[in-house]
Amino acid sequence: MTRHSLELKKQICLDYQKGVFGYRKLSKKYGLTRDTIRYIILHQKGSKNNPLRSNMSTNKKQIYDPEYLKTALEYWKTYAKNLEKHLEEECQNKKKLKFQQSVHCKKETLK
Repeated sequence: MTRHSLELKKQICLDYQKGVFGYRKLSKKYGLTRDTIRYIILHQKGSKNNPLRSNMSTNKKQIYDPEYLKTALEYWKTYAKNLEKHLEEECQNKKKLKFQQSVHCKKETLK
């Protein structure tokens, strides 16, 4: 495997950390294979003696953009509303089906 400079690895990890680029886009941007990009990122994340470790955020507190949070909140509200609607429809459909089956059974017993 070819050795890559620390600066290149650092830049790849920073681009990946921003969340704008995935492995495929980074491989096109830097002219490396997708597997090489993946190896660099995974190796840098897991290495204890890693000079990039301070750049790869390991603390659990993460700061989000307020606009992102608003968008995410709206998404999950809409998702929850649609899920409730879907579950309600499913419940009503099951009730209708049970009713139809019970009516059919009563008709069969009356014959």
